[in-house]
Amino acid sequence: MTKKKIGLLIIGINGAIGTTVTAGVKAINSNYVEPIGLVTEIFEFKKLDFVNLKDLVIGGWDIIEKPHMECMKSHNIIPETLYNKLVSDGMDVTVYKAPRAGITIHNLNVDGVHKDKKSITISEAIKSITDDINDFVSKNNLDGCVVGNLSSCEPLPENCEIFNSIEVFEKAIENNDSRIKASVVYAYAAIKNHAPFFNFTPNYTIDIPAIKELAIREKISIAGNDGKTGQTLYKTVIAPMLKWRNLKLFGWYSTNILGNNDGRVLEDPSHKEAKIKSKSKVLDKILGYSDFYHRVDINYYPPRGDAKEAWDTVDFKGWLGKEMCMKINWIGEDSTLAAPLIVDITRLLWYTQKKGDYGVAKHLSSFFKDPSENDDYSFGNQVQMLLNYLSN
Repeated sequence: MTKKKIGLLIIGINGAIGTTVTAGVKAINSNYVEPIGLVTEIFEFKKLDFVNLKDLVIGGWDIIEKPHMECMKSHNIIPETLYNKLVSDGMDVTVYKAPRAGITIHNLNVDGVHKDKKSITISEAIKSITDDINDFVSKNNLDGCVVGNLSSCEPLPENCEIFNSIEVFEKAIENNDSRIKASVVYAYAAIKNHAPFFNFTPNYTIDIPAIKELAIREKISIAGNDGKTGQTLYKTVIAPMLKWRNLKLFGWYSTNILGNNDGRVLEDPSHKEAKIKSKSKVLDKILGYSDFYHRVDINYYPPRGDAKEAWDTVDFKGWLGKEMCMKINWIGEDSTLAAPLIVDITRLLWYTQKKGDYGVAKHLSSFFKDPSENDDYSFGNQVQMLLNYLSN
């Protein structure tokens, strides 16, 4: 395969993760920082034909209509000295106005959003996204682009017939059906425009039968769901340890606090539901039983900002029924954990596409809390799936 320039178009580019992605890639390319955190930069992958970071052009969409660098500064994640260097270098990121279709009012309760922007139909939104993709590819002379979803959590949609086939779904688009949420609009537009698509959110997107059918028909690679960065990441490491030492789990309590815009959106119960669901299912899938108490809480705490903190109490039994307990306290900026994974997924999804594989990229499961079409939630097993795929 020949290395060429490709694009990454991020849905939610002005958010905390999006701005951390653009800052990180620029900083690495300028030799200001090392590529720590990038899976695709480890020794085992050095010989593979991944897109060079200097050949990755990043842009995207957002409902926050402020300059990208202003948004980057407001999230207070990038160190000031590094931010000043990026500003001095004249960092340029293309941000398209996100079409207002399929967006619930709860999503708009964040800073900098123009709430009076006129809504458009879903068909008009798809046309707008299509024009933006074509403009971005043409303007930057790209071989193609990947679209990644970093948008806020949406309410879970109704389980209804409009998602069951692409024929019925496209009819629902024509009818401007309100059950079609923003994430699905982008997924449909991306795949129709032959752009590989990944869903880093818990939003119901690539698992919709109609979207999977479309990806197969158009021969496009898709991946997701919900990026695995912190608490769920270590759950998928610790749970296999309990299983293979035959230690019996009888309780796991998890709580999180975060104070960024993502946390603010998750204050609404309808938006929080999808996130809790994706975080809650890994343990019984790994352990093979569910007769234990498992609770997951997410709480908005503004003073914390982007520095998410997670506490876990793990209660289990060992030899002679002896009860033991493990305590975990994880503190880390959510966006700096997530940002390198966005780049990794982009490189790997494009690599998959150029190999001629399409549909759900199950070998990318290690990057997601709720990987599509894969019931093996053990992190070690998921990594082995990736290694096996890349060795062929």
